[in-house]
Formats: sequence, structure tokens, C-alpha cells
Amino acid sequence: MAADSTPASALRAAISDVVASHGVELLEVEVTGPRNKRVVRLVADAPDGVGIDTIASISHAVGPIADDVVDGSYTLEVTSPGVDRPLTTVTQFDRNVGREVEVRHAKGDTDTQTTGTIVAVDAERLTLQVGKDEREIPFGDVFEGRIVLPW
Repeated sequence: MAADSTPASALRAAISDVVASHGVELLEVEVTGPRNKRVVRLVADAPDGVGIDTIASISHAVGPIADDVVDGSYTLEVTSPGVDRPLTTVTQFDRNVGREVEVRHAKGDTDTQTTGTIVAVDAERLTLQVGKDEREIPFGDVFEGRIVLPW
């Protein structure tokens, strides 16, 4: 099987260590638009969030690397995830232990949604407090989760 050679995957491979050196996790790399007006969007997060100084530092460090990897002109956007961004990885769920979430997951042959407070997370399962009960959802069945906002 050939390696993934999309601009986004090539850029991710080239910048992953640089972004990690800033103490953040690279969640998403997106390269969109026509060759002469591309947008390169990087989404990074950390347990305590990502401040503007870290965003600027990542942007300065990644810019020269992106120049070598991305064809044509582009606009570089480095951002942190918004409050409504879906949770899709074990790390993202683990960062939100104690918060209420809506989780979309498989249940048998159907899709379902469960709302509860994250109690525990590991590579195999997500445990939610739903009312007085704890429910375990196999992590392999989880499609995504979203934080339930208090407003």
C-alpha cells in the first residue's frame, strides 16, 4: 500500500515534532482551496488550552516548513479547537473527565446518543455517569462526543 501523499498528510509528517515541542497536540491539519489561494489550517490543543503566544510561536516555527511542503501561495491559520469541536480521540475525552458530554456511538447495528458525565477513559472504553448509573461504551464504537455547554 502506498503512503498517503496528500498535502495535509505530508505537512503533518513534516511539522508534528515542531508542534509537539511547544507542548501541544496537533489535532488537525487541513489544506484546502485552489493552488494559488490555499488555506493551511492547523488545530492544536493542550490540557490547559493553547494561548495566543503559543499559537504565534507555532505559526512562526511552522511557516518555513510549510513553505517547503505546500505548493503555491497559502494563508496559514493556527488555532485551538472551539468549544463545539467534536471529541474524537482518547486524549480529547480524557482531558474532559468530569464534564458532561453527548456521545454518538454504535449500539449493535444502529447509531445512538448517550448524554452523561465522563467518569473514566482508557484505550478500550469510555465510562459515563448517566443519572445514577455508570455506562461503559467501547471506545471502538464511539463516533464522536460533544461537550454539553452550560448555557
